[in-house]
Amino acid sequence: MDTTSPSWPVPLLVTTTALTISLTVLARALLWPPRRAVLKSPLGKIGRGDCSAEGLVYGPETFPGGRDVDTPDLFGRGFSDGVGDLPHDTRLYTSQILLALASSPLAWTGTQAFHLVGYSLGGGIAVPFANAFPHMVASLVLLAPAGLIDASSFGRLNRFVFASGFIPERILAVLTGRRLQRPIAARAVQAAQAATVMAVAEVDTKAPGEEAVPLEKGVLEYVRWMVRYHEGFVPAFMSCIRYAPLMGQHEQWKGLLRRKAGTTAMIFAEADELIREPEYREQGLPLAGGKEHVVWRVVPGRHDFVMTHPGRILDEIDAFWATCA
Repeated sequence: MDTTSPSWPVPLLVTTTALTISLTVLARALLWPPRRAVLKSPLGKIGRGDCSAEGLVYGPETFPGGRDVDTPDLFGRGFSDGVGDLPHDTRLYTSQILLALASSPLAWTGTQAFHLVGYSLGGGIAVPFANAFPHMVASLVLLAPAGLIDASSFGRLNRFVFASGFIPERILAVLTGRRLQRPIAARAVQAAQAATVMAVAEVDTKAPGEEAVPLEKGVLEYVRWMVRYHEGFVPAFMSCIRYAPLMGQHEQWKGLLRRKAGTTAMIFAEADELIREPEYREQGLPLAGGKEHVVWRVVPGRHDFVMTHPGRILDEIDAFWATCA
């Protein structure tokens, strides 16, 4: 009895191999598309003419001394194009801060050149920048800063999905975009993943029966608009979850010890669903040198307190700057 296995016809074997390779290449191109370097913003920029300057409440020459007002957005948001081929990590955002400073006709570098304020993700970005350029940053104000967020807040499944690379990038982008456009009720924030909360709940974490202020409604609509029309927004958001300084930044917080005592302030919202002040007080305050080294304040509000309690926050910052002067 012949026990040898039947051999495949050579043409069939070649055809099967070619089809398999072709389908693999096609699937990779469709589901894991190559990343373009620049993801253009749909918003255009126009210069300000003399007529528009005359209509300003406070004209450029109202106050003595040099003034420069610029409003660059983080890469992939608003007017800023997205960066598609680099990780959105500390290095990228430090470079963007330096680019923003260099774009001004005024001199923003040098010793004690400016005050730096960072909120949420911006706070997580501000800490390593202040550590890298301590001579430039006269004072540092952190409002509910990222950096020490509990990793479990992101959910194990979410962290695996974003970090593993098993889910095709195109499919993950579609799912992420849909999630960012759905509101998060305040009662559900504890169960929601921190990644989505950081992007959306800042403008939509209302208690039952509580109305959002007009600014919050406008910002929420703006987030939805960016998901739909700014091709760089969702990729930037996903890259931030993977690479931005959101958690595990204990060494960077230790670096705040090298700053002069009394030149760093941290302001938290007492009912913040994401940046929980008790956890930061337990972990972050000792790293930064304790209350003898940093100013530590807790004010009313949730994570959106920069929009719901701006007056109280500005009072705290003014008082802090008065002690730094």
